[in-house]
Amino acid sequence: MMRRKKNWNLIIGLSITGVILAAAILAQFWTPYSTTEMDSSAVNLAPCLLHPMGTDNFGRDVLSRVMNGSGITFLTAFTSVAIGAFFGIILGAVTGYYGGLFDEVVMGVVNMILAFPSILLALIFISFLGAGTGNLIAALGILYIPPFVRIVRSEVIRCRDLDFVRSAKVMGVKPVRIIFSHILPNAVISILSTLTVTFNNAVLSEAGMSYLGLGVQPPIPSLGRMLSEAQSYLSINPWYGLFPGVVIILIILGFALINEGLQYK
Repeated sequence: MMRRKKNWNLIIGLSITGVILAAAILAQFWTPYSTTEMDSSAVNLAPCLLHPMGTDNFGRDVLSRVMNGSGITFLTAFTSVAIGAFFGIILGAVTGYYGGLFDEVVMGVVNMILAFPSILLALIFISFLGAGTGNLIAALGILYIPPFVRIVRSEVIRCRDLDFVRSAKVMGVKPVRIIFSHILPNAVISILSTLTVTFNNAVLSEAGMSYLGLGVQPPIPSLGRMLSEAQSYLSINPWYGLFPGVVIILIILGFALINEGLQYK
């Protein structure tokens, strides 16, 4: 019997994500230095033993801020995607199973939202709600409902006329149980794939909105805001912008590899 090849995409993706997530969780309890305390004697230092990622223009330790900022990025992305997944899966399941006028109305709204770039719609939402982490999570959560509606609806439509679903109907099984116990388990891989892609979009959106000053507000560290602040110091302190940018890339790479690994057969 041939040995099954290791799923390296999944292994590497989980390893990258696990390391960054572990550092982000650790930062909620401990960081090498304070993330907000300024030190005028250590301004714009290059990486060294005391500050492995250097310091910023206020003398704050970049490693500590990157660790804490990664936690903010994960929290924002996870929460907004969870909101989108919860409501999207329910709406997609109901519209796909029952169809009719409700299905047409919901899909009309979904297609309208998907017709615009998510970052543009997020800017519109934030302009009404105001800047801040909570408002950003709410805005992104609403914007991530449509992808889940579409993928779950298509999976439900694909499965609702199959033999095992017809048998459940004949046996008198209630529609809610048919949807969540019989149909949705067959859509797990598609839903997980949508979760990873949407998570990466959420990371980019959080970084972009914070870069524009509309997401996480100072003095709370944010990877996107660190990139924005570093822009004026790239010529004298390139490390300040390099490390937050690399962490964003690694987070996205990790989840992209996880998504590839989920497709492995």
